[in-house]
Amino acid sequence: MLEDGSVRLTACETWRCGVELDSYCNTGYDPNGKHIAIIKDTIQNHLCHMMDDRTDDSSWHTAKVVYKKGTIKVYLDGKKILTQAGIELGDQVYLGISAATGGGRNEQKFRKFIVS
Repeated sequence: MLEDGSVRLTACETWRCGVELDSYCNTGYDPNGKHIAIIKDTIQNHLCHMMDDRTDDSSWHTAKVVYKKGTIKVYLDGKKILTQAGIELGDQVYLGISAATGGGRNEQKFRKFIVS
């Protein structure tokens, strides 16, 4: 975490991107409510997003992220919800998983995680 409280994605030397399932609206840079987004470099830079209450509905969901030929696609419960082209990750890719609620309280769980 940086001095200003922000988080910067730093593992990859070329493109830094992530997928966030966010149940808290940070005033000033987040969409207005619970959302799922593809982000670049920092959590403040949303390349694309969709509003979605499933981010904290206390139900199990299936999430899938596919990267192929410069495009990231995000699926939730078997349905494609986001697509972002123009993302070149390079030959070496790092994967991380994180969950947070700021000053709030919430429970985030993974039941099954597969990388292929």
